[in-house]
Amino acid sequence: MNGRLTLLDKSQGGTGAILFVAIVVVTAAGLGYYQFQFLPTVIAMEKESNIIPPELLPQVNVTINILDGSFDPNQEDNYVPKSPLLLLGFNNSVVWRNIDTVAHTVSHDPSGTVDPKFDKAAYDVNWLQPEDEWVFIFTKAGDYPYQCTPHPWMKASVIVQSG
Repeated sequence: MNGRLTLLDKSQGGTGAILFVAIVVVTAAGLGYYQFQFLPTVIAMEKESNIIPPELLPQVNVTINILDGSFDPNQEDNYVPKSPLLLLGFNNSVVWRNIDTVAHTVSHDPSGTVDPKFDKAAYDVNWLQPEDEWVFIFTKAGDYPYQCTPHPWMKASVIVQSG
């Protein structure tokens, strides 16, 4: 056999074939666990964590407009209102509306906020094209600083208090 070891090499007593079958079985078991145990558990936990208790459901939305011309560093007004005060269970739903002619983001401050859900949702990937909107419902009291990633002079925050 020219000195090469193959899976069916009789001189090894089938060790290669057994090893191959063992690797296939272990891989299949791992994939089965991942697909039928791990993923459903993680997905269920994430769904449960996204359920908003009835007492925190907002009655009113607060709208924050990203004004026309906000891409200009010399324009002072960009997110309006700049720091709204929200009360949990009353007006803790915010709608960011981009009325500018260029895309912007609502990205959490790199130092983080009191709620990892906001940090995850308000990451750099939530680009708002002109006329787009993004909604977030706050469920924890605290200060939520945010900024526009491509326009770092655009900074604001949302202040949430217990209702």
